[in-house]
Amino acid sequence: MASPRTIAATVDGMARGQGCTNGHLAQSRGGTSANLSAPCEVEGTLSVEERATLATYEAQAATWTRAITDQDFWAPEADMFAQKLPSGRILDLGCGSGRDAALLSGRGYDVTGVDVSYALLRQAAAHEPRAQFVHGSMYALPFPENSFDGVWAASSLLHAPRARIGEALAELRRVVRPGGTVFVALKSGHGEEVVETPTIGPRLFSYWTADAFAAEMNEVDLPVDDWYERQAAGASWLCAYASA
Repeated sequence: MASPRTIAATVDGMARGQGCTNGHLAQSRGGTSANLSAPCEVEGTLSVEERATLATYEAQAATWTRAITDQDFWAPEADMFAQKLPSGRILDLGCGSGRDAALLSGRGYDVTGVDVSYALLRQAAAHEPRAQFVHGSMYALPFPENSFDGVWAASSLLHAPRARIGEALAELRRVVRPGGTVFVALKSGHGEEVVETPTIGPRLFSYWTADAFAAEMNEVDLPVDDWYERQAAGASWLCAYASA
């Protein structure tokens, strides 16, 4: 495991790449830790619906973290990801409270998680000390070009409005090296909607068919190599693997 000083230096350097200019690490007070960057301005990059989604996660981060009980939910997908990319530096895009960062770190990857919700990042940094966590928006990732060997984006791009998916994918493409591996998991379907339940506030969800999403990936030169649909947790998930 990297030392706190090594993690701090790495996160600090990466967070100065683009987007989040306040790249210094947060101090230990207030529940932050050596593997978590300081917060930066992100709301200016978001639509009204995205800001509502962010507000929900900010307010309910601890509750959301406790509700995620299946730590190996994406284990089959991680196994297939490992067949395509056995090792390397991975960006967990929209890492949330760090469940998948732990899954990937446990497989030997050097993991950096990025999320727009700082409250969720606090949870992630506390629960997964092997990974590094940076505050930022998927539309302005705070990393230089070609920073990662692979990108893992499970259940994160589904919160991007359909009209903005190209922006997010272009940023994803920018930070992954040529020849790198990308995994994306989205909810299968059509259109988009804001969903609110009695236990969690409003969140934007966008749905995709395989053909429509593959076309968006092709637009940013990320051809889909493999895809399939998986039924789990009461939803149909579109799982796609692409090569940069």
